[in-house]
Amino acid sequence: MYHAKVRDPVFFRIGTCGGIGYEGGSVVISEEAVDGALKNCQGRLDGAFCDFTEADKMEYLEGIHKSGVVNIEMESLAFAALTHHAGIKAAVICVTLLDRLKGDQVGRTSQARGRQH
Repeated sequence: MYHAKVRDPVFFRIGTCGGIGYEGGSVVISEEAVDGALKNCQGRLDGAFCDFTEADKMEYLEGIHKSGVVNIEMESLAFAALTHHAGIKAAVICVTLLDRLKGDQVGRTSQARGRQH
């Protein structure tokens, strides 16, 4: 931005996320990011490494939901850290793909299945 002589830029990250207590299609605008509590997992049971049970996953998701976390996604923490370090105002806007309290996989609707030939 310096070399382009841009003044007072504002960056936006627009993407998708897993909602926590929010149905798929909900728009989430993040005011802050959480890092340490998420460690190397997002409470998923369908990844390459699954070292916890369904009960562990639900306890984890319900706990972060109670603390105010409304979505999980991977890129925003790095984006926020980079823009903060550079002194650039930024925002993250995501659309939830699903409510993680109800499942981990996006399924096709019956309407979409009906269109398949």
